[in-house]
Amino acid sequence: MAGIIMLSAVIKKTGIVSIDSFKKAIRESVPEEYVSANVKAVERGASLA
Repeated sequence: MAGIIMLSAVIKKTGIVSIDSFKKAIRESVPEEYVSANVKAVERGASLA
């Protein structure tokens, strides 16, 4: 989870992709039982940037 938080902060800071695109990629590639936690981690990381 820490990796997702850090990656989200880097994504937000650099603008290399949008946070929404990153969330979409997670929803499409992560097993359903882990999507919610990962999306929350993305939001947390983005808020730190």
